[in-house]
Amino acid sequence: MTYQSIRPYGAALPPATGDLTTWPRRGATIAQCLIDTRWDLDEWASMLGSIFGARGLTQVNILSAPWPDMEPFMENPFVRASDGRWDIRTPNPKFYDRLVRLVDAMNRHGVLVQLCFLELYSWSGRKTGLPFDQNTTYARRNVQGVVWGPGDETLDVLPDDFAVELVERVVSAVKGAAYAIVPFNEGPEKRVHQDIAATARRIDPNAQIVYNRNDDTPGQYANMVKLPGERICYHGWDTLAFLDVDFPNEPPDRPRTFRQFFDKQDRSGNPIDVDFSRTICSSDGSRVSDDPVNTYDWPRLLEVFDFVAGKSGSIEHQSRAKMSDGARLDMVEVDFLKQIAAL
Repeated sequence: MTYQSIRPYGAALPPATGDLTTWPRRGATIAQCLIDTRWDLDEWASMLGSIFGARGLTQVNILSAPWPDMEPFMENPFVRASDGRWDIRTPNPKFYDRLVRLVDAMNRHGVLVQLCFLELYSWSGRKTGLPFDQNTTYARRNVQGVVWGPGDETLDVLPDDFAVELVERVVSAVKGAAYAIVPFNEGPEKRVHQDIAATARRIDPNAQIVYNRNDDTPGQYANMVKLPGERICYHGWDTLAFLDVDFPNEPPDRPRTFRQFFDKQDRSGNPIDVDFSRTICSSDGSRVSDDPVNTYDWPRLLEVFDFVAGKSGSIEHQSRAKMSDGARLDMVEVDFLKQIAAL
């Protein structure tokens, strides 16, 4: 089923300022800022725009685990029944109003928004030691009787009717704006990514897609980036040592190391076709601690960003602000972001 936009009164998003169609881009992310209503979306958009100008980039989660510090302030894409179960097929107008306002504000400040759908923390047994019970999340305690996880058998059925409907609703709400779809954060199973991308493009044929796999290997570019408007985001490049990590199981026609990848060579030195403007380097997975101040090895991370920028790749930095108690934009590492913008 195709859903009409649920933007209030059917109004179109205001025109964006700056060029929101070109890559590479630079930016920063507070992934929970859409669902966690404590975050000031307008101030965050203004901050990013003032630093990155018309080539900004950010990412937000559409679905999220109920982390204890943010759970009381969450507005999910769906409502909650009187008995506490989630009604995952009934949209939450407050979420969609906030979604449209976020994309609108970011676009007006020259920032393209990546909308990330699936995540593992809410349901997968791959994630352990969590500070919440997965049996209480939207993925299991819901009116419709949907049960995701804990095993990987869920990957065989995703995207199910609920996930398809969610993608349809979200894309309908932002169609015509500057955005990209991230089907599955650190997600296994190539087909799931591709099916969600196909659903998004059924609603908006111009939707851009950014893939992010659970295995950040040099061959994933060739594995995933096939159609126009598709890109791949890599996590965990915390130092330049990532260039020489060996991936011996890569197919013969793909690089074994990222040094070979950036030299546009397969494992035997034969040339390969790579458009580095279709790659994104994210600092997700690159933290050196949970310290809300000294969260990263800043000089080494900047070296990675500088290298990727020099290859015409995009940069998406996970702000340390998400590590702080509350929703504190004063914890955003503004000076570091200015260094990224200058690359």
